[in-house]
Amino acid sequence: MDVPKIEDADLLNRNGPSRRIRLLRCPDLLSPDDRNQVILFYASGPITTGSRDKLSEAKPLQTDFGAVDRLFYAIHSATSQPEVFQILARQSRPLLPHYIGTGLYAPCSGRWTWNCSAPDLIQIKAGLQQFDVDQILASLQLGQRVRLQTKTTDEPLLAKAEGHSSITLLPVAPQAAPAAEFDVLLVPISQDAVLGTLLLSPYGTSGLGLAAPGQEWPIPAAELERATAIAKHAALAIARLQQREAVQTPDQNLAQWVQNQVVHLQQALNVEAAVKGIIEKIRNSLDEAYIFETVMRELSQALVLDACSVGFYDEEQQDVDVRYTYTTTSDVCRLQQSLSPMAVYSEIYGLLRQGSCIQVSSLGERPEGRMVAYSTTVACPIMMEGRAIGDLWLHRPKHALFNAQEQDLIRQVTQQCAVGLRQARLYQQAKAQVRSLKTVGSLKDDFLSTVSHELRTPVTNIKMTAKMLELALSGQTITDKRIARYMSILHAEAQREIDLINDLLDLQRLDAGMQTLDLKLIEVTWLAQLLESFRERANVNGQELCVEIVTQTSHIVSDEGILKRIVAELLNNACKYTPPDEQISVRGKINDTGLYLRICNSGIEISPTEQVRIFQKFYRIRESDRRNRGGTGLGLALVKQLVQHLGGEIQLTSENRLTCFTLILPALQLPAPEPTD
Repeated sequence: MDVPKIEDADLLNRNGPSRRIRLLRCPDLLSPDDRNQVILFYASGPITTGSRDKLSEAKPLQTDFGAVDRLFYAIHSATSQPEVFQILARQSRPLLPHYIGTGLYAPCSGRWTWNCSAPDLIQIKAGLQQFDVDQILASLQLGQRVRLQTKTTDEPLLAKAEGHSSITLLPVAPQAAPAAEFDVLLVPISQDAVLGTLLLSPYGTSGLGLAAPGQEWPIPAAELERATAIAKHAALAIARLQQREAVQTPDQNLAQWVQNQVVHLQQALNVEAAVKGIIEKIRNSLDEAYIFETVMRELSQALVLDACSVGFYDEEQQDVDVRYTYTTTSDVCRLQQSLSPMAVYSEIYGLLRQGSCIQVSSLGERPEGRMVAYSTTVACPIMMEGRAIGDLWLHRPKHALFNAQEQDLIRQVTQQCAVGLRQARLYQQAKAQVRSLKTVGSLKDDFLSTVSHELRTPVTNIKMTAKMLELALSGQTITDKRIARYMSILHAEAQREIDLINDLLDLQRLDAGMQTLDLKLIEVTWLAQLLESFRERANVNGQELCVEIVTQTSHIVSDEGILKRIVAELLNNACKYTPPDEQISVRGKINDTGLYLRICNSGIEISPTEQVRIFQKFYRIRESDRRNRGGTGLGLALVKQLVQHLGGEIQLTSENRLTCFTLILPALQLPAPEPTD
């Protein structure tokens, strides 16, 4: 083994190069007062200890100083106190023939840990019970070697070494019949406090018995000195390790704390990322099966699961409908729909129904219900409106428990499942309501269509009969004026019913896409003529009709009948609902691109909630009913569909007691003429 440094070259010259003299200085292991002392000087022959300035003549010892060198180097190279004692246990026996083991002392607990053979360990523990432990510890603290004897002998204790004294202790509580005689020497390993001890026995590992009467103490003084030197080096090495640990421990603790925080933060980030990933995949889904299939597959990959299942509770039957199952081996989510009685795991379901997540282990080969054999299971309830409606069960091998971060991930995902399930169910309810409303609407339309067709013929006959009756009476002299009024009422009501039936039939055809367009080139003067017909009606009602139309073309292509019907219906509503002394304004523009018309009436305002529904069939504004203006609620619905049929749009604005309908109709193209033969 290489030596750190060769010093005192004059000594090398004095002893000769063939002697292989080496000097080992360890200043870090000495006190300030001993820094000039050579703690070990050895060679293949003589060895001495003394001052660097003056070395005494070496005296020969029959010792393998290479082994001593290796032992000391190994002791000072140790990285922990237990390692120092392990080195002593492995390498002391060749140097100390009477060595039987070591004792490691723990000041905090006051306990000894013995490292020796099994038979010696039993006798040492039994023998130590007979002595005053405090007296032994006090003697070792003073640096004394302690000889423990169960019987007084006449042999002198030849254990006088430099810097160490020896003391012999006798039992304070001797056993009545000891199993074996006990004679052990404790060589202290101490540095300001007792750290441990070397154990020497007169007979080495052959036993702990006393020496025969008249025999000298069989441990030579040289061996005792060697044991004392080994103990001193061990104490110095341990003291150095303790100083280093005192400096490094705060840094290590801080580094460990930082590392733990980093790991904890990373785990929290992983949980958050997993939750966000699952939420991102299910947030826009309204399909219950897709939601749970995605959740179970993602959790199985993130948590390395064997299987999972989703069940829903039947409170009346006390059963669990296990509706979805997933296994990692098949990577398939199945719609199982099997029933599992709650009574099988009543305690588990009792906690789940209270909103608690639980973790259990199954040790049986064939567990009942939803449990998997030899597995660890986490079950988490699916809460909706404060009560558990079902649960999510996750299974993994029994040795792989779910930690706190994983359980938190499961709880968050289960909460998102509850949100997604609620949205999916609300969506399904809404779809069912829409289907129901469509069915009702279809039945209503069929009914109205049937009734319209059935009423159209008799109402037409009534009108025709009234006309014939009027013609028959026209050639006679009638003095009763009531007959003329009755005939007028009969004509008006018959016409109103015919108009209603025609509106219903037109709506039916528009809904079915059967309404045709009669496109032709029409003059723009039709609008002025139509407006003049409403001017007299406005004057009668005390309303002011203002017209401002800009015409930039003389003709447009459209369906004249539909155009007149749209404008007439809007003007009719304006005259009907505008209060007296208010104004009706018609402003617009007609050019090659189409027709733009804005019809406004003041003195009335439609609320935003009413504006949304005003174009629905049979809808009438409630405030207007109080004024008894009549109407069926079909006019604006028919107007909107006719406008759309012409490819245009109609807009409504109502604020500050001003209601405006804006009509935008594009210019149409005449159909191509049919080819002639």
